[in-house]
Amino acid sequence: MQTTVEPEAPINFLRAKTICGKLGCTLVDGLVSGQLGNLKLPRATGGAVASWQPEVGGAPDSDQNFDAITLAAKRITGSTVLSRQLILQSSPDIEEFVKNDLTTAIGVAIDNAAITGTGVAPQPTGILKVPANASGSYAYASRSANVTFGGPASWASVLAFEKTLEQGLIQNDGSFGYASDVTTRDKWQQAPKVAGYPSFLWENTNDDGTCGRVNGRRAISSSQLPAGQVIFRKWSEMLICTWVGVELMIDPCSLATQAEVRVRASLLADINFRYALAFCASSDSGAQ
Repeated sequence: MQTTVEPEAPINFLRAKTICGKLGCTLVDGLVSGQLGNLKLPRATGGAVASWQPEVGGAPDSDQNFDAITLAAKRITGSTVLSRQLILQSSPDIEEFVKNDLTTAIGVAIDNAAITGTGVAPQPTGILKVPANASGSYAYASRSANVTFGGPASWASVLAFEKTLEQGLIQNDGSFGYASDVTTRDKWQQAPKVAGYPSFLWENTNDDGTCGRVNGRRAISSSQLPAGQVIFRKWSEMLICTWVGVELMIDPCSLATQAEVRVRASLLADINFRYALAFCASSDSGAQ
């Protein structure tokens, strides 16, 4: 029996929805070969202080303080093996499909690392693995203090995320936004802000390609997040840096005796945060 392969591309594999780029993280791509070493970004941790003084007399000095965040190229790669017969007989461009699938897999893996990366070399540290400040503390290298629901999410607990960031002097540049897992989104879509009034914690919109709005801020849900997790952030403070670009290698030789071809995609990338303080997460489930 003859099998006919339609000329359209193969049906895509279902992957988790990526979050960080959609919500406004800062992408620094195409760093060139001369910058393959670490990228160090100075950061001010203290500034000058002005004070009222009498007409004459000395005024106290105040100094600026600095530290730095470092991004170092880390390799992320994926590969697949195709038979030469598949390549020769496929009506769709199977190599183009495989290339797109490998680069998509790399993108999903980077997004996942930015959220939950363990920090165990060579994986970067995701924002949920960064320690949180205690309530009332505002160290730049730690996340803002967690928000605890202690039961089903309420309008007051949702507002506490933005209040926490603003108490740490984090100003909205247009990239404030929420991310949650899908069970939390489902719960919040059913939870009214005020009992008896048809306005809900999570409202769907179609105006900007994301899933919806929470307190007027962009909101997206994805299985990239752990169950019940909610994060509110100034997303532009997340840096995702890539060096050179995706490198695609097609190896027809090493498996030639098996009539197979290996295709490998690799990228040098790293993730860090200008101010981890610009990120606030829940300490318990938002889907209670």
